[in-house]
Amino acid sequence: METEQLLNFIDTAKAGSFQKVADKNFISQRTVSKQMERLEIELGVKLFYRSHNKIVLTDAGYIFVNMAQEIVNKLNLNIIELKKIASANNNRLRIGYPTAFDLNSIIKNILTYTSHNMPKLDITFSEESVGHLLSDLSQGYLDCAYITNYNIHNKFEKELEDCILEKNSINFAINKLNPLSNLKHLDISDLCNQKIIYWALDDSLKEQSYIQRIMDTNKSYNSFVRVQTLEQLQLSIALNEGIALYPNTVYKLLAFEDHIKTIPLFKNKVQQYYATHLVYRKENNQNGLKYYLKGINLHSHKNN
Repeated sequence: METEQLLNFIDTAKAGSFQKVADKNFISQRTVSKQMERLEIELGVKLFYRSHNKIVLTDAGYIFVNMAQEIVNKLNLNIIELKKIASANNNRLRIGYPTAFDLNSIIKNILTYTSHNMPKLDITFSEESVGHLLSDLSQGYLDCAYITNYNIHNKFEKELEDCILEKNSINFAINKLNPLSNLKHLDISDLCNQKIIYWALDDSLKEQSYIQRIMDTNKSYNSFVRVQTLEQLQLSIALNEGIALYPNTVYKLLAFEDHIKTIPLFKNKVQQYYATHLVYRKENNQNGLKYYLKGINLHSHKNN
């Protein structure tokens, strides 16, 4: 059953003539007649009494006129709603961010955006591992993502564009009973043979990979323990169960301050940093992303 069939049926019921409907729509009378025959076959009922000069609706035909009009009206309303949704989607922005991420970077960007005279965005957020975020970006499930990069992702996938928003020091949280807590900074060698705790939603191991990469793994015998919440991380350190890679940007959330100290990490006397990247797919032409990148002055952060 097609919309054109229903519209022509309604017109035929009003006009009482296939020819008048054909003339109105610039089609042949035979086309209209065939459409009505096909409609009757699809419904399994006779809609018209046909004579040489006149067409009259059957009882079923009279009933179906109202039904057909309701179907067409509902379809038109649905089309209007779909157009509204499509228009709204043009201003949709799907933002992703990883666990152990300081949302201040996102908040700053959104406040910067809203401070300008830019279109209103329909923003949704997703919290995932870095691996999942990059995959969702490539597949078009996200428009952009804020990534915590511990110098593991030297280059993102070629279809992705990225820029560095800020850099922060890499710190370790250590129980004050641990002798390492007396140091002003940690050297890579200080991490050897330590139980290292890290905070991540899944086994993407970005923190573990970073530590193994910067250390001489032939000489170190570290054990790694993943926890899924900040509370678990802090409790483990407060109980002196190990040392933890602790994001500098969430330092203000540190609990058990009487028991925990944070110390910056150095390698070859050079302080170590991680970067916050904003990553998006180059071919994403959604208005929401275009507006957002323009509104947060992304060009001022561009690193390539």
